[in-house]
Amino acid sequence: MTTVLTGLSVDAGSAAAEPATATDRAWTWVRSMLDSPTPVASASTITPDRDYPVDWTGPVTGRIVVRGLTQPAVTPGTVALDPASASAAADPDHRGVVSGSVALPAQAGRWIIQVYRADGGVRTQAPRQALVGPDGRFTVDLAGLTPGPGRWEFGVLDAAAAYAPTGEPWPAGDRVAGWEVRAFATTDTTYPVGTGSVQPDGTFTVPATAIGMKSFQLVDVSTGTPVVLAEHAPDTGLVRSYAGPGQSPLTHTYDQALALHAALLVGDEVTAARLTRGLAALQVQSGAQAGAFVSAAPQWNPAGGQQHVRTGNTAVAVAALLAYVRDADATDPVRVTAVTAAEAGLSWLAAHRITAGTAAGLIAGGAGDVVGGTFSPDVPLGWVSTEHNLDAWQAFRAAAAVLDCTDCAATADGLAAGLRTQLWHVTEHRFRQGLTADGTPDDVDALDVNAWGALFLQGTSATSGSAGPTAAAALAATAPFAVTDGAASGYLPFRAQPSMPSPVAAVWVEGTCSVALAQSRTGDAAAASSTLAGVAGLQRADGSFPAATAEDPFTGYSPASSVAATSWFLLASAAGDPRSIWA
Repeated sequence: MTTVLTGLSVDAGSAAAEPATATDRAWTWVRSMLDSPTPVASASTITPDRDYPVDWTGPVTGRIVVRGLTQPAVTPGTVALDPASASAAADPDHRGVVSGSVALPAQAGRWIIQVYRADGGVRTQAPRQALVGPDGRFTVDLAGLTPGPGRWEFGVLDAAAAYAPTGEPWPAGDRVAGWEVRAFATTDTTYPVGTGSVQPDGTFTVPATAIGMKSFQLVDVSTGTPVVLAEHAPDTGLVRSYAGPGQSPLTHTYDQALALHAALLVGDEVTAARLTRGLAALQVQSGAQAGAFVSAAPQWNPAGGQQHVRTGNTAVAVAALLAYVRDADATDPVRVTAVTAAEAGLSWLAAHRITAGTAAGLIAGGAGDVVGGTFSPDVPLGWVSTEHNLDAWQAFRAAAAVLDCTDCAATADGLAAGLRTQLWHVTEHRFRQGLTADGTPDDVDALDVNAWGALFLQGTSATSGSAGPTAAAALAATAPFAVTDGAASGYLPFRAQPSMPSPVAAVWVEGTCSVALAQSRTGDAAAASSTLAGVAGLQRADGSFPAATAEDPFTGYSPASSVAATSWFLLASAAGDPRSIWA
């Protein structure tokens, strides 16, 4: 039910039912990460009058609808011009007398009218002032002023407070007491860029903004502790990667791709389309790295990510886009977006295959690094990551099937050969971490290359023969990573080894779920069930899973709620579903 109080509509709102199962709660949480992290204290809404472009720096206007709140009192405008003066001063070229009054306590000699010119959201003092009389009236003559472009504004200075500005200059009128609108712009991060008042009819104006993606908050400042009552944020289709105290609203491309796989798995077509558009927005559109995907970007500005591009992120993004294409209706316009982005990503990956030397046939790490203290986006990375090439094999294999791409099938076969011959540790029967830029084996033992390697080997078992690497051997290589932390059990990112003799004894949820997926896909359902049970108790009341059970400075994992961990739990819980990851 909706009622209207002095122009502000007030609505009661309703509560949603709590999902019951662990997977329902997990997906509900992942989907919620598309929303802003700002705690909002009401169901009210704030909406700008139009979609202000990134380069807009002028004033913005909009409307507020209040729900579930008591209507605040109205404070009269600080400066009111007489009707004839208000009409005249609306003309920027007016140079005559202006008269009016101030809504302030009468006090002789205290209040001074300051004339301003405002242009493009910038307010500049004009060389003209007038003293307000004891009756609250004033007259100021604008004759002879040549203050430059813009409109007239009339403010009040307080002579009893070091001539500090008081209230808002005319033409700001009556306003809702104790409320203000705050404007923000997101570039590489989110910055406050302006404030404005709320009018009794529910409209608002912010005099100036700044370059960036725009967002707005309705804030109650009446108690000294600001409370956000409503927020309008850009719908970029990006999920925040982490939630919890101290976590920034950043989207990692890998996490975005996992969330898309999870949306397809649970059949949430609307959210899958949003996530697909968001994922495509993380792709580099021009220059030497066109087609690659940035590693991360601010949730509210996908174009604000540093051009730090890696083979693995690009390949995982491509595979997720192709999963959307696989399931989408031919008439779905988002399908076209996904195909275009996937094909550009595949081209970038193919262009980064190494043509000579020890690593020939494999794909190098990517581009972008710090040189001399400055980040350079086009610095090539010559090292080879096993994980990245496993990702790339999955992407090209998917492209061969979904796009009927013969060249992609050949590329996948070439990557498969390189993974088996150049990245398999023959004596230790496991995958190595990769190769250095000079082709030297990087023999660090990492969990993900063995769990994901088992999935790769199981997927190519029909052509592998009896000799060489096997899925069973790769999966067996995960055993030394097993760990318990309290009631939780699972796997470490890196086992104890010379390069890290004492890893933090924390369960890595994402990696543990990837082991469960590999166990299931290789036919050991009992082991997969047991592995998932080891982390199931870590699910939080909101449905999320932590990245890890303890802080690990070496890997950067922490107990923060993680989109990657929660999505992996969903994907591993339905390993046999053809819509799950890398099925």
